Amino acid sequence: MIMTMIMKTRSCTIQILLYIFCVLFLKQNMEPLTKQYNCILKDMLCLQEIAKKGAIFNSVKKKHGNCERSFIMVRDNKEYFYLGKDKKFFVFDATADIDPHYDLDYVEVISGERYNKPLNMLITNVKMSTSKNVLCKGGKKSNISTNVIVTYLRNKLKYGIGKQREILIVVYSDLIHRFQKEFRNVGYFENLKGFNDFKDLYRMAHVGMNRFPNMAYYFIYCGCHMEEYHRLSEMREDESLDFFTLLSKNHNKEYEYIINKIMLRCMLADFEQNIFRLAIRNYESTDNVHIWTFYNTDDYLYSELSAMIEDRYKPYGALFEYEDTPEELKIEKVKDRKPPNGKKMTNAQK
Repeated sequence: MIMTMIMKTRSCTIQILLYIFCVLFLKQNMEPLTKQYNCILKDMLCLQEIAKKGAIFNSVKKKHGNCERSFIMVRDNKEYFYLGKDKKFFVFDATADIDPHYDLDYVEVISGERYNKPLNMLITNVKMSTSKNVLCKGGKKSNISTNVIVTYLRNKLKYGIGKQREILIVVYSDLIHRFQKEFRNVGYFENLKGFNDFKDLYRMAHVGMNRFPNMAYYFIYCGCHMEEYHRLSEMREDESLDFFTLLSKNHNKEYEYIINKIMLRCMLADFEQNIFRLAIRNYESTDNVHIWTFYNTDDYLYSELSAMIEDRYKPYGALFEYEDTPEELKIEKVKDRKPPNGKKMTNAQK
C-alpha cells in the first residue's frame, strides 16, 4: 500500500524556529555535527524548505508490516545548467534519447546515429514470470523459478568454448548471493552502469527487469514538468489523498499512459546500459554476443518492451528469438492447480 499526499505548513512560528536553528545552532556547531553526520546541513535546509513550501509525503508498506516513510521534494535546477545564454554542460550518454530523465526543455539531445555500427547480437527471451514478487519473496515458487533459470543457463553454457563459456548474470540485488553460488560473474540492477569489468564477455542473462512502483515514474514526470509539481502543491489535503490513491493503484486513466511510457523507457535504458557492459561495446569485436532475457511476454507491458527492444536494435542487424515457458515450470503450475469441488486432482494433474 502506498499513501502519498502533499504535506504543507503555513506556520510562521515553525519557519522562524527552523531558520534560527539552521543559521545559529548549525553555524556554531558545524564541525562536530558534520563529523557525526555529514549531511546534516543539507537535511536541515530541506526541512526548512518543507516547512515553507511543502513536500510529497510517501509511505510504502514493506515486509513484516513495516512502512518506509520519506518526504520527496522536486526542484527545478535549470539555472545550474546555464552560464548566461550559453550551455554549461555536455553530457555523453548513449541512452539519452530514450531515458525520460532528459525530457527537459533546457536539454538538447544530439543524435549520434552516424557512429552506430552493425550489432552481431542475438537476444533470446525465455517466457516466464520474473517479477520481484515471484523471485525475491522466498518460498517454493521462488526456489523453483530460480532453479529452472540456473539449470537452463548451465545447459546453454555446456556448448561454449573459452570465453563463450563465461556469462554475466544480472539480477535483483536480493538474488545476487543465490546466483553467485552458481556463476562467477554476477551483478545487480543499478550497479553496473559505467563498469568495464565484463568487456571481454560475450554472454549475458538478464533475469527480470529493473522495474519500480508507479509512483517512482510519476516523480520522474514531476521532475521534468515542474508545472505538475506546482499543481500538486495547490491541492487540498483530501484532493491530494484521492489523487495519489488512484495513481498508486494505476487507476488514474489520465496518467496511466504517461507512467507506462516512462516505465518502459526507463527499463529499456537500463537494459541497454547493462548489455553494453559486454564485448559488444568494443568496436573491433566480431564475435556474436548472446543475451538471454527472462520475463513474461504475455504481459502487456513486457510485450511492449520487447517491441521497443526490437525497434531499437533490429535496424543494426540484431536477431531475436522467443522461447516458451520451460517444461519444469509448466509442470509445477499444473501441480498447483486447485481441483473442482469433490475432486482430489484435475485430469492434467493425473
